[in-house]
Amino acid sequence: MQFTRDIRRLLQREPLDPEAMARLWGAILDGALDDVEMGAVVASLAVAGETREELAGLYRAARERMVKWSPPVRGGLVSIAAYGLVPGEAVAVSLACALLRRFEVSVLIHGVLDSPCGASSASVLRELGIMPCASFAQADEKLATDGVAFLPSQLVSPTLAALIALRGRLGVVNAAHLVASVLDPSQGRATRLVLSAGGASDRLELLDEEADGDLVCLRWPAGRSPLNLSIRPRIERMHGGLREVLFEADAQETPTALAPPPDDATGIAQWIQRATDGSVPVPALSLAAACLYAVGNAPDFTQAKAIAALHACRLVA
Repeated sequence: MQFTRDIRRLLQREPLDPEAMARLWGAILDGALDDVEMGAVVASLAVAGETREELAGLYRAARERMVKWSPPVRGGLVSIAAYGLVPGEAVAVSLACALLRRFEVSVLIHGVLDSPCGASSASVLRELGIMPCASFAQADEKLATDGVAFLPSQLVSPTLAALIALRGRLGVVNAAHLVASVLDPSQGRATRLVLSAGGASDRLELLDEEADGDLVCLRWPAGRSPLNLSIRPRIERMHGGLREVLFEADAQETPTALAPPPDDATGIAQWIQRATDGSVPVPALSLAAACLYAVGNAPDFTQAKAIAALHACRLVA
């Protein structure tokens, strides 16, 4: 009966506090509500837009129900979410992964296998030789031997993955996609790299205070996406509840010698290999500098930018 009242209040857009929302989301994740009730909650929030309290409630419920896993990684670890939230995500995720590995930073990617926004990150990573892990033990092995692992969403949180899968039936992004973008499957071991653009950026900002730990947030301006490498996004670091702007977004496009990436997974993978093997100037060095700084591989941000620039010179030399 309590959940029925809460759902009615949501449909009428009456506010619920984070604790009440965490209980309601917990009931959904635990399968305590039927499909009609769950659909009413998800659809109403997707149409009206989630409040900070509604997103915080799902974040708390999802984090409590995540599979407990702490990878035995030495040194820096960056976690990247890949849930098809923005067009061009596969390019940005795969490029960030390949670039960070050049700096010997371990990378953990988690997300969906398919994406409605073109080629999925999982399909591009497969072309680069990075296969989805079937277990956490396999992920431990891949991180130890290769420095990179991909965790399917069903492995990270089966119940949250079911909510994410509703996108295929409802046709819209729901709160689960946003929350999954800031979850840390490694239980605090990783610096999270969060990608967003347009309206998704505004909604994800509502979670900044709730998502404790270390985050590097890339926010592309409205009307732009990670596919446009001639526009640098706003890059922020969230640490200890404080926001630090590392780079402001470019006000306009800047010339680039790098040709636009193809649309298919094979073409994107080949493009990324050219972009990281020295064949063409390396893009996204500001991203690499931000991550090097966040994971502690540089004593301060100035030296992180210097390390990234020096590495770029060595690649093209």
